[in-house]
Amino acid sequence: MSRRAGRLLLLLGSCLFLLASCAFPGTVPETVKLGLSAPFEGLYRDLGYEALYAARLAVRQVNQAGGIGGGYLVELVALNDMNDAQEAAAQAVEMAVDVGILGVIGGLSPRTATASAPEYATRGLALVTPFAAPRYLGELEANLAAGVLGAHTAAILHGADAADLALAEGFSDAFAAQGGEVLLSACYASDDDAANLLVELAEEPDLLFVAAETSRAAAWIVALRAGGFGGTIFGGPEAASALLVKLAGAASEGVYAASPFGSGAMDSDFRSAYEALSGGVAPRGVAAWTYAAAQDLLGVMSSALEGGTDSARQRTEEALKHRSADGSMALYVVRGGQFLPATEGE
Repeated sequence: MSRRAGRLLLLLGSCLFLLASCAFPGTVPETVKLGLSAPFEGLYRDLGYEALYAARLAVRQVNQAGGIGGGYLVELVALNDMNDAQEAAAQAVEMAVDVGILGVIGGLSPRTATASAPEYATRGLALVTPFAAPRYLGELEANLAAGVLGAHTAAILHGADAADLALAEGFSDAFAAQGGEVLLSACYASDDDAANLLVELAEEPDLLFVAAETSRAAAWIVALRAGGFGGTIFGGPEAASALLVKLAGAASEGVYAASPFGSGAMDSDFRSAYEALSGGVAPRGVAAWTYAAAQDLLGVMSSALEGGTDSARQRTEEALKHRSADGSMALYVVRGGQFLPATEGE
């Protein structure tokens, strides 16, 4: 099945059961749409479905409360981006064509965010993503490496695409600004060649920063551990995933990673409602972030709709375009085969 043929389009009209009770006889409440672009097939499908359940929950709750903007009910439009940069950009075009969509949650990895964000901006459609500025995320990771993990020297292993390079550059500059020394920054085309980093280093660094998509980072970590590297490995934001543990196995033990999805305590009501919707699957950081992002975006859409549907998309985009990243990154570490929140001083 081709990627486009396998694209998943989910129109989740979670409000439909409310129509009879909230509409006058012979009328149908107007609807607007919230978009979600995420991977629903392939290696990263768990990421997409975690976000999907959270977005569905936010939409269901707002519809049960009577909708937004004075009575507009909300549909969720979910498109499969395969966690692929080109597919994410294509889905941005499709989202923009549907005039009912007022805003989109997506870009759940640095590469899909950087590839799709310009397409959304060009078409005047708001995109809410945690990965809009990968260089800035690299700077935040450097702050954790130096300030929390106590590293004074570091080496960097990064992927070849623009997002990975931006992460590596942000990390390098911020680490050096804090008095740290970057011994080497390298990119290898082959997973097995990652072990060559050990040959090129004159001394073992306090920390090795790996900026790459999850499957590549896992392969590199396996190669590095097999090659004898016993120091601290610190993964980029995509590494903070159960998938990395699954792919890297025992080599992932003790690996750190930081994520903008957060690791804070979740409200018990949200946890219960999410598990009821997901069939008992407990929410993790991606779910908590998506739920909060959806609530925020729905609130902005509600305000934009106070002037009616005309130009509501433009008003939504204008309200969100000047927001900056909040600068929060949650630090995790693999312990006993699980990514757990790390504490200062570890």
